[in-house]
Amino acid sequence: MNSSNKSKSFEKSGFLVLFLSIFGSGLNYLFQILSGRILDTASYGELNSLFSIVNIVTVLGTALSLGIVKYVAEKDNNFGGSIIKIFKQSSVVGLVVFALLTGILTYIFKFNLLSSLLSSFSIALFSLSYVFYGVLQGKKDFMGVSIFNLIQPVFKITLGILGILLMVKLNVAIPYNIVFVIMSVASVVACLFAYLKSKKIGINYTSEYDNVLVKNIYKFFLFSLMSSVCLVIFNNIDILVIRQFFDETTVGYYSSAALFGKIILYIPTAFTIMMVPLVAENPHNSGKVLKKTLIYAGGLSSFSAVILYLLRNFIIKILMGEKYLASADYILPVCVMILPLVFVTVLVNYLLAAGYEKFATATSAFAVIMMLVSAYFVHQYVETVLYIFTAIYICLLIVLSVKCVLCQTDKTKTNSKKLNKVGVKK
Repeated sequence: MNSSNKSKSFEKSGFLVLFLSIFGSGLNYLFQILSGRILDTASYGELNSLFSIVNIVTVLGTALSLGIVKYVAEKDNNFGGSIIKIFKQSSVVGLVVFALLTGILTYIFKFNLLSSLLSSFSIALFSLSYVFYGVLQGKKDFMGVSIFNLIQPVFKITLGILGILLMVKLNVAIPYNIVFVIMSVASVVACLFAYLKSKKIGINYTSEYDNVLVKNIYKFFLFSLMSSVCLVIFNNIDILVIRQFFDETTVGYYSSAALFGKIILYIPTAFTIMMVPLVAENPHNSGKVLKKTLIYAGGLSSFSAVILYLLRNFIIKILMGEKYLASADYILPVCVMILPLVFVTVLVNYLLAAGYEKFATATSAFAVIMMLVSAYFVHQYVETVLYIFTAIYICLLIVLSVKCVLCQTDKTKTNSKKLNKVGVKK
């Protein structure tokens, strides 16, 4: 395939994934909007805080899928037995780990026991489905990846809202627990879909497995886990910090603003879904892929942020209702904070796929520590917290950008040396 066809393929695949991701995120946010209208402000803030914990713990599954993507992209189809081996091992260990992590986090942030148990169970099931999701992404079946990502939102919007309405009418104190039961069912459906779809594209799930491959995936998982945890913390730390230091009404208003601001983060996610297997497959010639991903993700995100800020009052009033209009005051600092995070998300995923997972992990972890420390000492105003986080994201972005430039320089030198050696031999 020549460079022109590859370029067209990149755009075609990228915007296909982007369109379906936006549709899926639209369903997710429609669920958030409708639940915000049904619940009071305090309950809505608690629901979003609980989802933030769900997103943090689910990173175990996404990190494992990254390892699978990296090694599947480099191999032929003779790895099915290794995937089954990983799935079986994860099924045993994962349930225990998820239960403990979710229990600890929900205890720290003072959620009730029932919410902890239900969210833990749904998180475990959904994360296990990412084993087969990684196969689809590694084989660049972007349509299958997109359909997988639509399953949870479709279940939430069709059954989750009905469950909340029913439990509110029955005067149940915590109506959103039903959502986690529905998410558990959706997780099983997603896992089954990914498994059958991967078989359809030619993956042979035999009983034989490559022990070296399994070990390599787990080894990569440890670093990708730490980097992915940092990214998920970046995406959710604001709502958790604000919940910890501010009253419930403020949390509810901020949740509404963050809801719209973080729609923007689905844009880089859509492009990194496609970027990761392409970089993993050929890391020595991945500079153009990175540049295109940054241009498309950054450009569309910036445009979306400007539109959101200009129409903030109208959007909030129409979608959330007048009771959330006060949240418009938080839109500007949220958008300012999100934009550098867009580029950070792309660069961290690039470094993971290109084999620089240690650097991505170390720098991201340091940024998280700085955010936690700064939030502990400076949290008088919501805006102050957000602008401090923004400054940390910008510093991290600069460091990651320099590393990516150096990576490309090193690869160019390495390829040049190889060509020179070939010339000398001839």
